[in-house]
Amino acid sequence: MPIQEMPPERVELSTIEPENFLLVENHPHYVLIRAVRDNFSAHRKSCFIRHLAVEGYIPDRFAYLGISSLDEFSPITWVVDRSWIKFDPTTQRKTDRFMIRLIVYSFLLWVGLMLIAFCGLFP
Repeated sequence: MPIQEMPPERVELSTIEPENFLLVENHPHYVLIRAVRDNFSAHRKSCFIRHLAVEGYIPDRFAYLGISSLDEFSPITWVVDRSWIKFDPTTQRKTDRFMIRLIVYSFLLWVGLMLIAFCGLFP
């Protein structure tokens, strides 16, 4: 009999198609999945839950819950919630500086191009 490892308590995942960030929390009797966006259909949720079980992120007993069993009494709860995402303040400052520089240089380039176009610097 193979040894089954315990799934992690918390796992942060991202999906590309559809684009989403997810936090999977394993509790003793249920699993809570927090998604940033509400862009998963019921069928896609069911497939994703099966994928989580196969990869070992959630217990195997949740692998084959049907689409109809993802209701309010299900042991898997799917919530759309952004509160768990934390942004690093230094990254935010770097992004702000970059965007300000980008806007200023774009404006200066635009002014330069307008001067060239309307002042007739080129004959």
